[in-house]
Amino acid sequence: MRLAVFLLVLLAAGTARAGCALPGGVDGIARADGHAVAYRFEPAPKVGRPFAALIRVCGPAAKLAAVDATMPAHRHGMNYKPTVSETEQGYRAEGFLLHMPGAWEFRFDLRTDAGTKSLRAPFDL
Repeated sequence: MRLAVFLLVLLAAGTARAGCALPGGVDGIARADGHAVAYRFEPAPKVGRPFAALIRVCGPAAKLAAVDATMPAHRHGMNYKPTVSETEQGYRAEGFLLHMPGAWEFRFDLRTDAGTKSLRAPFDL
């Protein structure tokens, strides 16, 4: 009986974590202050090659306002500004192009009832 209860608790915990996902899987999840952003790149990012991001925002009353990528150590971002459109699964951001290898950070700006908040996700290229 205890084993059955333990397995049910594990299943419930896994379901709660999986609540912010995309069909086909995710490359990462950024979390902050009760919000989460699941994202998957299409195709996988490579230096000098354009790519898009599928994005799902989870949490109380939040919408994706903007998305960007920067290199914090170099204090600069991309030479392009991604465009964001809504989809049935969430959002699609197109126009990413990482022009050099190194440590990048993706920033997801959310518009909430309390204002705007940014969630960040590091990424090495």
